[in-house]
Amino acid sequence: MIDIGSKAFRDPKVFWYEPDQRWIMVLVRATQRKVSFYASADLKQWEHLSDFGPAGAIGGVWECPDLFPLAVEGSAGLTRWVLSVDVDRRAEAGGSGAQYFIGSFDGRRFLVDEPRKHFFPPPKGQVMATFDKHLPAAWKRTGDAFKIGSSDLVTGARGPGVLHSGLSGGGATGSVTSPTFTLEGDYLSFLVGGGRNEEKLAVELLVDERVARRTAGYNGDVLDWISWDIRPFRKRPAVLRVTDHSTDDYEGYLVVDHIVVSNDPARSSVHQGRWVDHGTDFYAVTSWSGIPTTDGRRIWLAWMNNWLYAEDIPTAPWRSAMTIPRELSLRVEKDSLRLVQAPIRELRRLRQGLVQIAATPLSAGEKVLEQIRGDQLELEATFETGSAQTMGLIVQRGDRQGTVVGYDIPEGELFVDRRGAGREDFSPAFAARSSGPLAAPDGRVKLHLFVDRSSVEIFGNDGRTVLTARVFPKQGNQGVALFAKGGDARLVSLKAWKLRSIWGAASGHAQATGETMQAGLTPRPNAPLHSPARVSVSIPKPGGAWREVSEIQKIMSD
Repeated sequence: MIDIGSKAFRDPKVFWYEPDQRWIMVLVRATQRKVSFYASADLKQWEHLSDFGPAGAIGGVWECPDLFPLAVEGSAGLTRWVLSVDVDRRAEAGGSGAQYFIGSFDGRRFLVDEPRKHFFPPPKGQVMATFDKHLPAAWKRTGDAFKIGSSDLVTGARGPGVLHSGLSGGGATGSVTSPTFTLEGDYLSFLVGGGRNEEKLAVELLVDERVARRTAGYNGDVLDWISWDIRPFRKRPAVLRVTDHSTDDYEGYLVVDHIVVSNDPARSSVHQGRWVDHGTDFYAVTSWSGIPTTDGRRIWLAWMNNWLYAEDIPTAPWRSAMTIPRELSLRVEKDSLRLVQAPIRELRRLRQGLVQIAATPLSAGEKVLEQIRGDQLELEATFETGSAQTMGLIVQRGDRQGTVVGYDIPEGELFVDRRGAGREDFSPAFAARSSGPLAAPDGRVKLHLFVDRSSVEIFGNDGRTVLTARVFPKQGNQGVALFAKGGDARLVSLKAWKLRSIWGAASGHAQATGETMQAGLTPRPNAPLHSPARVSVSIPKPGGAWREVSEIQKIMSD
């Protein structure tokens, strides 16, 4: 047992490192936004080797690290190492998400190939406060919590001092308030760190004595930029207030630095993350170890949910599901390496009843595909751009609802829009459109979709850009349509299959089960809906390390 005296030292992943004939463990110092590397010959005594970070996106605590070698497509014998680590807040699509780094690992240290800064300079504008030595003139302090502390206590500060409420010991409370000022710019930006308990910790903008904007920290001493759009309040009097009413020693404080009013927003670290999946629901991703060398693949899967609403989604007795397993590779793109994901080939064995659609011109509007229906579908479609602004597919269509999967031609983005796709009343954060960059070589875009009862997974241009989203359509919404908006486009080809359930004889019960099922459990009759048709399990190998296999592979081999 390694104990460094921190509740945020967690999420170990252990693998065998053949060159040194020993075990390597990667785990996070979550609030410091660091990954730590340890080694052991016997899985009992561990040596600390090195740390990586902060780097990339640091707006949320780091979780669930993984480290593995991966071959580069088209370059025989060339291998790089991939370090993945999740952030529980402020990912690209909002809420939680997974980022990755590409580099080298020599058995002791991970070195990233393309260092990406995570501390951006402030926007140009009027600096309201820096907190370098003391409170600005006319700012008022109450209580004994807030003091000017050394910037050495945190990472990412702009000057020698910060406003800190955690230096007076547990139980100290208080506030700091600015004098009244007139809002002149478009954005108010500042660096913030510390705890995330918004009920007791807050940076607030008060306009006409009412709270107009509010935030807290992100559970850590690594500062990141927050920018508020203050254009709706232009020319109105306002006050800034920073409060700490928490008596909790663990992340029960706030850190604030460099408040500036400007015409441009500050750039937060989210812009430096290399995101594994650009959708809302891909987290806690981990890969299988011990896949036979005769196979040679690196396969992983993720928790298909988001911490913004994970405890509120309308399912029971479990909440959430796992993504389909994905095979990984590295692809060279404009002299840089990029992580690419593809559905594992074993999924093809679930296909039933191929339907093919020939080349079809698309005018502005929708074209319903009457011959394709289902709540477990695989779709492969190639589109050709034209004068349209957007084009793509609508799945889970019916009763004036549907999940829109498309390509934004002017923006060069693949997107999924679940606004109006089904139930979304359980969380204000759920209804959303998410997108990721995707080029259209020769004016063509390939979409590969896996549609399940409560999810859509989208692979663009052979896995170059991937999006995953949970959706909760009405039962019976199983239609599929093509669409173009703002002009014309063209469907080059489309293939569609229905996917049979991996539960085999139990598939008749699958729709009446909960969010997930563990191997060997009997389905509960009359349980709530929205069960996925797929799942993965881990199987122990007698006398050795854990051997993890996809349930799909297990069933297909029977």
